[in-house]
Parts: sequence; C-alpha cells; structure tokens
Amino acid sequence: RYTAEAALQDPWIVNEIKQQGTVPLDALHINSLRAFRGHNRLKRVALHAIARRLNEKHIQHLKEVFVSLDKNQDGVLTFNELSAGVASLEGDTANAVVKDLEEVMRDIDTDASASLDYTEFIAASLNRRSFQEEST
Repeated sequence: RYTAEAALQDPWIVNEIKQQGTVPLDALHINSLRAFRGHNRLKRVALHAIARRLNEKHIQHLKEVFVSLDKNQDGVLTFNELSAGVASLEGDTANAVVKDLEEVMRDIDTDASASLDYTEFIAASLNRRSFQEEST
C-alpha cells in the first residue's frame, strides 16, 4: 500500500504534474486574499462552507493556481511558497503585496497552522460571482 509521499513520487503522478504547467498568481487573487481579511468571522466561516461545497468546475482555475504555488506538493501553502508566487507578479503590485503578505496570510489562516490549506486558499480567493452563480 502506498504512503502519501510514495504516491507523489509515482512516475504517473510526476508526469501529470509536469504536464499541468504553472498557473501564475495574479493581482485579482491578491485582491481577493486582502478582501477576505476584512470580512467578519461569520462571513469567513460562511465562505469556508461555500468553498467546500462548490462544484469543481467553478474553482478549477483556483485549484490550478494552488497546485502551482505548492512547490513541495504537501497540500498546504507556506509563507515562502506564497511569497514566491507574489514575487512573480509584475511591477508595483508585487512590492505593495510583499509589505503586508505576512499579515494577510495570518488573517486567512483560520486554523493557526502557519500555512494555508486548500480550503482556506479557495475560501479567501473566491470571487463573489463564483458562489452566487452556484447558488442559483
């Protein structure tokens, strides 16, 4: 029986990951992450519930961004992985984000694990339109 680590090293998995390529983090994702930290606790919990229930096709792009940021493929984003994604942004956006990235990440990290799991990232990155369309 495979362990999770052994499964990630399987040639088929490694090949699939290479074929997926890198999906860059963009300014819209950063704006969503910043906006999430301004929400009250109830709204954050509601967004987590919505993120868990959304249809995969509605969040496919966010999933691809998460996977491309998760360099060590452990299923969570560390500060270093997120800041590397921010560093790939062009121009003044990267400089502005880096200043408060640690605070943004701390506010999004609802379980105080010092990393963002998949659901935390999706909930914080959701575009309002995504979950409004799903509910109709």
